[in-house]
Amino acid sequence: MKFIQTMRSRGVVVAAAIALVAATAGCAAAGSGPVDSGAKEAIVPVKVGGVPVDVLAHIVVGQERGFFKEAGLDVELGYAGGSAALVPALLNGQYDVIWGGLLTGLQAVDKGIQLRAIATTSCSTGVAGHDLSAILARADSPVNSGADLGGKKLAVNAINGPHQVQNDVLLSKRGVDVATVQYVEIPIPNMLQSLEMKQVDAVTIPEPFLTSALQQGGFKIVESTPNAWNPDICTSAFYVMQKTLDDKPALVEKFLNGLRKAYAHNAEHPEAFRAAAGSITKIEPAVLKEMAISKDKWEGQAAGIRHYGKDVMSVGAIKNAESIEKLIAPVMP
Repeated sequence: MKFIQTMRSRGVVVAAAIALVAATAGCAAAGSGPVDSGAKEAIVPVKVGGVPVDVLAHIVVGQERGFFKEAGLDVELGYAGGSAALVPALLNGQYDVIWGGLLTGLQAVDKGIQLRAIATTSCSTGVAGHDLSAILARADSPVNSGADLGGKKLAVNAINGPHQVQNDVLLSKRGVDVATVQYVEIPIPNMLQSLEMKQVDAVTIPEPFLTSALQQGGFKIVESTPNAWNPDICTSAFYVMQKTLDDKPALVEKFLNGLRKAYAHNAEHPEAFRAAAGSITKIEPAVLKEMAISKDKWEGQAAGIRHYGKDVMSVGAIKNAESIEKLIAPVMP
């Protein structure tokens, strides 16, 4: 697998998508010999972009196990310094495919950008107490559920970001007036210290920081998310532009064929997923072994986006209901 270095990050900056493999079949001219129909399609490089998160292990496994090669693709995978740069990079053609949050995708379409989701990931484990993120409180805190967070200080890594929106949806279901929740923006690595110093009442923390905190001790899970919101919800996706769907439909199909095989393989061999995740992140082995990993499903993805979109729209995160359907590519499972 190839990696591309960028000035924006120490890691590799990626570009992802699918390049068109042109199968050639010549028409024999009168009197000419038969055309060789056994010619093989060329392996085409495609650029996939994201940030260093565990779910990109699907791409790593797909390339290492030859799933993308079987589909006629050679993936060039790299990581940007932050997800905010990925959509503009897809727009200017630096990437063919990108990974990003569903909220990012919906808000981009809400602004008129022709971004299309082709496959979801970052799906809930469906297991309370062992999911992709959680709201944590101190072990001795009187906060025992989301219903107790009205009027409390709750840390998120970005104001109005995905975790705050996720919390708003969940806490609304718990009967909380989310307007009373005092959100505090704190970088994820600093959250536990802020919680210990009682600067906040609870924190919203994802894996692998969640497992590390629980191994450290002194904290309790108040809400296990996204399971507490919806045990079937997925919160991120792989994206292409509408132009790619229009001009290179075969490439998108090939990418999805390779990705589908990677999903299936990783579902049967979670140790392969964890090993690949460890190769693209700096997660400590003891944490990597225990942390929750995405339970990605191939079927029913479009329905999941519709549910997600409806919920985030209910708390004002997007404005236009039609953005939900526009985001869903026709090729999505």
